Amino acid sequence: LSAANTGLDGTGTIVDGPTGATDGTRVNFIKIKAQVTTTTGMIRIYIKKSGGSYRIYDEANVTAITKSATVRAYEYTYRPPDDLFLQSGDVLSFSTEKSEAIKVWVSTEDLS
Repeated sequence: LSAANTGLDGTGTIVDGPTGATDGTRVNFIKIKAQVTTTTGMIRIYIKKSGGSYRIYDEANVTAITKSATVRAYEYTYRPPDDLFLQSGDVLSFSTEKSEAIKVWVSTEDLS
């Protein structure tokens, strides 16, 4: 993720993550790790229903951190407040509020 997208309405640059398997997919957690110095902002998490449009699901705060040899870059493990379940064809997607390089890993469990 790296393109700035200040919207919450599902428009703008959004990066697709995993797609729900035939019998569904449970999202256990999402690890977010900055590759650069960060400023205060948000990572936005969307769900795109099969054949539908992006809808905001939640946000994760990004804190301002100047990474260095002694200071770790921003990192956060997001745990969904409820069971986050992707039905077949649903897509979990992300955007950044600021134009900063962020990596996202998603831990999933296919229920097939």
